[in-house]
Parts: sequence; structure tokens; C-alpha cells
Amino acid sequence: MTNSFLINITGVIGLLINVYSLTRRSDQALRGIIGVGFGVWMVNNLLLAAYSAAALCGVAMTRQAVAVYVVEKVRVRSKVALCLFFVLLVLGFSAYTWQGWGTVFACVSSLFSTVAMFFFKGARLRLTVAFAYALWGCATICYQAWWALGANVLLTTAAFWGYWQLARPVERDAPLASPPTNLG
Repeated sequence: MTNSFLINITGVIGLLINVYSLTRRSDQALRGIIGVGFGVWMVNNLLLAAYSAAALCGVAMTRQAVAVYVVEKVRVRSKVALCLFFVLLVLGFSAYTWQGWGTVFACVSSLFSTVAMFFFKGARLRLTVAFAYALWGCATICYQAWWALGANVLLTTAAFWGYWQLARPVERDAPLASPPTNLG
């Protein structure tokens, strides 16, 4: 297999996994499945020698694994400590693998995602993830990675679709019309 084939296949698999995760109604499913997608994207970014993105995907994959188990089970103080730990990891890896303005967008995106994964639920979680993917899209523009920009547009759209699914009012069966009253 050629390196080009591995790059393309890992990119497509990561994209499909993350689109699938964003369409799940369950927050736990979103957190868990998206972590797998970040793992695949970490490999993709390593193959591309995009070390900032690979490092941030590795942090995101680990964050997702932790978030799946702690979001509903630990006290707020513990969640704050874990979130702060991952914020420091994101900042540290971003500084260490600095590659220009694209790193700023990717870092801010990861920071938004980190807070969202530990503290947000439902529609708010998906709206924040949509914003984070839009920021990743800005990073891809900095590197002129047009396929990655297309992937981030698709992911942002999937996150907005998930947001819309959870934010819209649920339509119930229309109540039966009351019989007309005799007014006269």
C-alpha cells in the first residue's frame, strides 16, 4: 500500500466515524464514537506529518475516553480538574508543535471542544462542536488543505444537523378538535 492510499483511507474513515457520531441522539454515544474518529485522524495526521493536528487529535481521543466515563459519574469539582488538565495539555502540545496561525485555530477549537465534552449536553454540546469544527476549517485554510476543509464543512453541517434534531420542538399528535358549541 502506498502512503497516499493510507492517508486517503484514514481520512475518509475518520470523517465517516465522526459524521456518524454527530448524528447520534445520545451524548454518551457522541462522546465515545467521536473519540474513535479522533484516533483514526491522529494516524492520518501523522502520515501527513501534520504534528500539531496529530497531537491535538491524540489529546482529543484521550479526552473523549475520559469524558465518556466521568461526565455523569463524578462531582463538578473533579470534572473541572480533569477539564483543566486537558486544557493544559492542549495548550502545551499546541505550543510545542507550533506551525503558525493554523495552530491557533486548531488550539482554540480544541479548547472549545474540551469544555463542551465535560460540561455541555444535548443541543448545546452539538452547537459548540459545530463551532469547533468551523475553527478547524479555518486551520485547514491556513495550510491550504482543501480536502480537509471540505471534511470540516461536512462535519460542521453534521453537528448543526444534530443540534437541529435536539433543539427543535418535538411534534406530538395534534389534540382532537373540540366539538363546536351551540352559541345561539
